[in-house]
Order: sequence, then structure tokens, then C-alpha cells
Amino acid sequence: MKIILNIHPLSINKAFFGKHIKTPECRNYEKYLSGMLLQFHKPGELSERVRVIYKFYLKSIVRSDADNYLKLLNDILVKSGFIKDDRYIMEYHIYKIKAEHDSMEIDIENIKSSNHGGDIQ
Repeated sequence: MKIILNIHPLSINKAFFGKHIKTPECRNYEKYLSGMLLQFHKPGELSERVRVIYKFYLKSIVRSDADNYLKLLNDILVKSGFIKDDRYIMEYHIYKIKAEHDSMEIDIENIKSSNHGGDIQ
């Protein structure tokens, strides 16, 4: 399943005051992105092991640290029912691509082989 979102990913650096207090920008982003995800069909049967491919299309690829986007996006995908739990993500592929407009593409795939990531406990 491919998800394309025309929005700049919010960095984890902008998501919290201190340790676990979400900023107003973070709460607004979560609400907005969750609403955007409603237009996409959730995957049918996801295994407990998944691969997530993130493509970040960014106006500036050198000013962004792509892994700062992951935690918040993973949490939103879980809350929205696209992934059972982010601990079941066994594999990430992350791409930063220079573009005129900020957007994201998210592809969630089952990993059928039992040798990816070992047993989950």
C-alpha cells in the first residue's frame, strides 16, 4: 500500500517541550495528519512484521534530519490503525528527495519471512 501525503513531516525536535509534553504544533500536526490518513484504506491483514518505506520529498534536503520524523509518524500510523505497533517494524527504508514542494510517501509491506528481526516478545 502506498500513501502519499502533501505535507512536510514534523521533526521530533518540534514535537515536545522537554521529555513528554507535546507542543501545540505537535498536537495540531497529529490531528491534521490523522484526518488526512482517513482518505486511505488501511491495509488488510498486516503481519506482525512489517517493512516501512518512507520517501520524504523536501525543498531542502540538507536542513532536515529524516530520522527525527520517524517516531511521530510511526506513532500516528499506529494510532490510525495502519500498523499494529511500531515495535513490529522490522525494516525501514528512508529516502530524502529534493523537490519543489514538501510531501511524504509511505509504503507499508508485510515481511513474510520469519528470519527478519527474530522473535518479538
